[in-house]
Amino acid sequence: MDARNFDDIQCLQQLVNDQALRTPDALAVVDGTVKLTYKELKDITDNLAIQLIEEYGVKPDAVVGILLPRSVQYVIAYVAVLKAGGAYMPLELVYPKNLLERAISETETKVVFTNAQYANRVATSPHLVMLDEAPFIQHYETSLEYPPPSYQEPSLDHLAFCVMSSGTTGTPKGICQTHRAAIHSYVDRFVRFPYTTHEQDRIGAGVFFVWELVRPLCFGATCVVIPDHVLFDPPAVTQFIQDYDITRILFTPSLLQLILDTLPAADIQQRLAKLRYLWLCGEVVSRDLAVSFTSLLPHVELMNLYSISECHDVSIGDLKRELDPSRKYATCGKAIPGVKFYVVDLEATDEHGRMKLVPDGETGEVYVGGPVVGRGYLNMPEKTAERFVDNIFEDDPTCPRLYRTGDLGRVLVESQHLEILGRCDFMVKIRGYSVVLGAVETALAKHPKLLSAVVLAVGEEGSGDKKLVAYVVPAVWKDPPSASSVRQFLKDHLPTYAIPSTFCVIDALPVAATAAGKLDRKKLPSPETATRLRAFSEDLSAENSDPNNNNARLAPQNDNERAILNIWSHLLNLPAEELSTADSFFEVGGHSLLATKLVNLVNEKFGRTTETGLSIMSVVEAPTVREMSEALLKQGTNKSDNNKIKIDLQAEALSLDPSIFPFPTRKGNTMSRFRIESSALLSPRVVFLTGATGYLGAHILAQLLLLPGVTTICLARAKDDIAAKDRLLQTLNKYQLLEPTIKALEKRAREENGPTSHSDEKVDEARAEIDDGTHLLDPSLIAIAGDLSKPLLGMDAMQFKALALEIDSIIHCGAEVNLIKPYQSLKESNVLGTQEILRLATTNGLIKTKVKPVHYISTNGVFPVDAAAYGNKAVDKVVHLKEDVDLDAFTPFLSEGYAMTKWVAERMCSVAESRGLPISILRPGNMAGSSQTGVSNPDDLNYLLIKGMLEAGCAPIVDTNYALDLTPVDFAASAVAQLVVQKPQAVIGQRLHLQSPHKPVALKDVVQWLNEDMGYSLEPVTREEWMNRIAQSNEQLAIGWVSFEKYFEAYTWLEMDSENLQLALEDTLVDCPPFDKNLLEKWFPKAASN
Repeated sequence: MDARNFDDIQCLQQLVNDQALRTPDALAVVDGTVKLTYKELKDITDNLAIQLIEEYGVKPDAVVGILLPRSVQYVIAYVAVLKAGGAYMPLELVYPKNLLERAISETETKVVFTNAQYANRVATSPHLVMLDEAPFIQHYETSLEYPPPSYQEPSLDHLAFCVMSSGTTGTPKGICQTHRAAIHSYVDRFVRFPYTTHEQDRIGAGVFFVWELVRPLCFGATCVVIPDHVLFDPPAVTQFIQDYDITRILFTPSLLQLILDTLPAADIQQRLAKLRYLWLCGEVVSRDLAVSFTSLLPHVELMNLYSISECHDVSIGDLKRELDPSRKYATCGKAIPGVKFYVVDLEATDEHGRMKLVPDGETGEVYVGGPVVGRGYLNMPEKTAERFVDNIFEDDPTCPRLYRTGDLGRVLVESQHLEILGRCDFMVKIRGYSVVLGAVETALAKHPKLLSAVVLAVGEEGSGDKKLVAYVVPAVWKDPPSASSVRQFLKDHLPTYAIPSTFCVIDALPVAATAAGKLDRKKLPSPETATRLRAFSEDLSAENSDPNNNNARLAPQNDNERAILNIWSHLLNLPAEELSTADSFFEVGGHSLLATKLVNLVNEKFGRTTETGLSIMSVVEAPTVREMSEALLKQGTNKSDNNKIKIDLQAEALSLDPSIFPFPTRKGNTMSRFRIESSALLSPRVVFLTGATGYLGAHILAQLLLLPGVTTICLARAKDDIAAKDRLLQTLNKYQLLEPTIKALEKRAREENGPTSHSDEKVDEARAEIDDGTHLLDPSLIAIAGDLSKPLLGMDAMQFKALALEIDSIIHCGAEVNLIKPYQSLKESNVLGTQEILRLATTNGLIKTKVKPVHYISTNGVFPVDAAAYGNKAVDKVVHLKEDVDLDAFTPFLSEGYAMTKWVAERMCSVAESRGLPISILRPGNMAGSSQTGVSNPDDLNYLLIKGMLEAGCAPIVDTNYALDLTPVDFAASAVAQLVVQKPQAVIGQRLHLQSPHKPVALKDVVQWLNEDMGYSLEPVTREEWMNRIAQSNEQLAIGWVSFEKYFEAYTWLEMDSENLQLALEDTLVDCPPFDKNLLEKWFPKAASN
């Protein structure tokens, strides 16, 4: 298939239809709620297309509108329109009602697909087809004969879609694109960047949804529809990408920048581990953004796409291989095959008065030619003739017409890459949306109290902070309108993203002193120094506020509202007095990208998390200051309220389901602690492990895989078992455990099979080229998709019982680790999840019964750090804790929700133990890096401390008792694996501290090692100065340390005894190396290589 010669290729709907015949059972589309195979999509769209043809007379070039949120229903409607032979027209949900009606009228649209939520916005449409989720899909699952007799087959030059865009006059214009243009783009990208053959690619459709959704369906990939509320929420969209194994996606540069600014690097790497291609489009791409992303995710191909509605794809730049480090912004690469661009002089002409090309390297207006050029503007011949012109530069039958892009650009001399420098007709990009400044100015001029207006885009390209500023001349100076009333007026004329956030008032439009007398935008004052339109016509006090008066300012009524209003003022760069508590955040300059920053700042101010404070969705649903303040009051309590909520932890633990009894004791309701079968003390063959995608859990899994004759079944959150195993392998690889584990298994296999012949070695070499060795894990690693927070671990009853009959022992290492969330938010995963593990341990068949010991991985966090908990036991603020210490006395001093849940889970295990279930409890402390690989846990307190010192170049002056109690994670993992499998009799019934037996090392000694042995020069500074310097060098690191800073002062240092652990490990080869400067150098680089 060649993008340069495709006359034999069929139209879009035929490509989709043929693909359905080739791969009927492959997943075609999914949106998080609904998913359809290619056959299901074909059957549904066949029947819907028949309705469009027979009932509404849809035929080639007929326009059908779609007014729906991003969903499977949208995809169905789109494909059905193409199958009916028509052209689909996306109707944006942000368009005001009258703009929608004008668009429908201008394009003579006969039918609009919508649903009950949006139907009243297009009431004037001749025909509405309602697509309301499941009932709609079931309705169209009947089989009818497609195509019907009256079907007229479209050609490559018939319309595929008509995209609405507002012009400089404000009148909507329909951009007509043909099947030929779309297919040229789709086929070219598929040929140059083919989908994988060993697994089905999953393409995320979110940004520029209408352009991207049908692309994967033409070639057998899965279209993964990203819901609107997820798309601009960095944690949500990256988690969505991970959950749905998305391999390719398109973002705006602003969205990518927000993700990099918002999330920790480790989270981004984990969540985008399966991503293979990221396309950037809609704004210029800065060099810094490209470098940041490619260094963080080197496995992802990063492409800069120059794409225009009137021309589809024009050129593609490879940001990994073609980025010029000397330029601030990335180029757009070379034109795709078959496409040409011409750079035309803006002023000079040739001797015949015709347009003239500029030499390479010089600036001009970019014209595009080739099969991607659209037909023109629907029913607008004059506008079409203005922008779509004949090619006078060369006689090329493949390029008879050119499109004037209005983009200012140049072709670089050496690379021949296209560089876009801005606009020459005042169209700008705002967060990926094309906004014609003239259209905004025309809408403003219609306001009865304004004489004229000019609009500028202010802010850095691609930063996400770019906004529109309007300069207006009042018709009557004594009675100018308020900014609030102008904003309200524009809602009926413009989409929300095109409404200016700032309104400045000027005497007259500045005119250049030239013969042409053109507007001189350079003479406009800066928004910071210009006089603003008054925000409101009235400023109402709290006592006289009227929430229905859109022209009045509603003043803050309390401290919460004032605090939120001040945050708005900071983010929007607007004076607080210009903002009302009744304003919508999104109508005064806020947007989805900025909403993320708002959520973080408000939650930080009020000590909340997204669980107990604001979230992206709550801002969308409650966008005013007043509503946000009320939402905070309703959202529960903040972290400091944890110990104000009287939670009876003893009662929580004793609430263990009465039906959870081991079979031998259940019948007689015997409560003997060890009335268990001797088989429970035997070495297990099959171990069930939870938490294997966590730091300690992954290392335990790696150790179990090395034990011969042991099969490990792991629970992981995923959509299915295959995805669950992928997550496990990704985690092992992330912590550099996968390769050494495979090598160890390969070595064992060679030893067991004996020496190999020369021919066998050749076979092994050939196999190695196509096999990564993970097949060696298959006999000993089984993954099951499930969820600790769900009943029966997210399984059905039969699967749960089958698992119970298969396993011999359980290591429960899974938990939600969060030091901020309250107890109730963590209870499902950490407490009720443990109850389901105990249920699994006691579940048996009618005939086959066996007792499964549970080895619960707790935490030393069950011991409070509050000195009051230990009375006079603390000596110089240090308390020595034995492994068998009674926990009950500590409950009044537990304040963090996570510690509470682990305490309750421990006690719940003890209750099950009293019923006869064999139990062991192991309490890990601070899990440091591996003594073998050097890979560390980026969330560990002491890792954050040392990293902060190295990045800030200084060390905090702290209490002399402050010491680093570090346990290498590979030691802890090896101890668990050996005890559970080789010596279960030594651990069952025990409470063990999974802890280094060596004394903690004082922080001052660690600083001395770093300075004297590793080449650093860490300056001693106060804690406050240290925090300031960290914030300057690494803001995320500073935020991460805040929740731990309390350990510096007024708290007790706990020394955890591990005598019983060492006794249990006797006769094993498990040994814990001491924390010394050699191990420190393993975890952190010397200064010269840092």
